[in-house]
Amino acid sequence: MSRTTFNLTLSREWIYRLIIKHEVTSRQHYTRSLQSPVVPPLESGVTIGIGYDLGHTSAAQIRRDWQPHVTAAQLNLLVACAGLRGDRARNHLASTPTLRAIVISWDRAVEVFYNAILPIHAANAVRVYRDLVRIHPIEQTAIVGSVFNRGADVSDTDRRREMRALITAIQNDDDTSMASHIRSTKRLWQNTNARGLLTRREEEALAILMPDTPLPASDLLRIQVII
Repeated sequence: MSRTTFNLTLSREWIYRLIIKHEVTSRQHYTRSLQSPVVPPLESGVTIGIGYDLGHTSAAQIRRDWQPHVTAAQLNLLVACAGLRGDRARNHLASTPTLRAIVISWDRAVEVFYNAILPIHAANAVRVYRDLVRIHPIEQTAIVGSVFNRGADVSDTDRRREMRALITAIQNDDDTSMASHIRSTKRLWQNTNARGLLTRREEEALAILMPDTPLPASDLLRIQVII
C-alpha cells in the first residue's frame, strides 16, 4: 500500500499560545501544581506532562512514549490508566498514592511534548484534514491545537458537526469559515464550568483570522507525517 508524506509547518510561538498555555498555563504553574498526575474536568483521563491524557491513549502508545523517561514501576502505573476517563479516572487517581507520587519535570514534559505528543496530534489532524499543509502556519497550528484538545473525530453527529465542516473550509483556505466553525463549537460548553474551553476556541478562531503574513524562520517548526 502506498503512503503519502505531508510536511506541516507550525508556529512555535502559537504552539505555546494555543496549546501549551492552555494545557499548563506556564512553566511556573506546571512546576507548582502539575508535575504529578491530575484529572482535568469533564471526561478527561489521568493527565501527565503537557496535556498527555492517559485515558485517551492506548497502553502500547503510553509505553512507547514514556518508557525512556520513567522507571518500570512508574510506567506500569501509567499504563494502568489507559482507557480510564471522567469519574473512573478521578477515583483511580485518588485511590493510588504511588500514581499520585510520580513527578514529571518541566524539561522532561517539554521533551515528550515535542518528540511524541505533538507529532501524534499533527498526524491525526492530517488524516482528516488532508489540505492542512496548504494553509498558513498559524492556521495549521490552530487546527492541530483544536485536534489536540478535541480529537480528530469527524463523524456525522451533532457534537462533531463543526469538526466535520472544517474539512471543506480548510480545503478552500477559507479563514472566515474556519474561524466560524471553531467558534460554533463553543455551544458545547456554554452551560458548563469549562470556561477555559470557551477561551481556547475563541483564541484559535482569532489566530486563524490574523493576516497571512510571513513568519521568521526561527519560529517555524516542521513536522513530517507519513500516512
